[in-house]
Amino acid sequence: MVNMPINEQGGFVALLYLNHATAREWTQDELDFIRDVAERTRAVVERRRVEQELKESAERFRTVFENAAVGMI
Repeated sequence: MVNMPINEQGGFVALLYLNHATAREWTQDELDFIRDVAERTRAVVERRRVEQELKESAERFRTVFENAAVGMI
């Protein structure tokens, strides 16, 4: 089995766990691939989180703008 910790800004944020049906030695190429998958997964999750925050911010701005007593240029 492989436990690949996923860190962000020096802190633990997740764990990628892999298991094989039988005991085996993982090659360095396999471990490098697993590390790459973990990093790409972390990046995609972080990008999705930021996209959601931007969407929520835009919705708040639109609500404020729509309810403002004066117009904006």
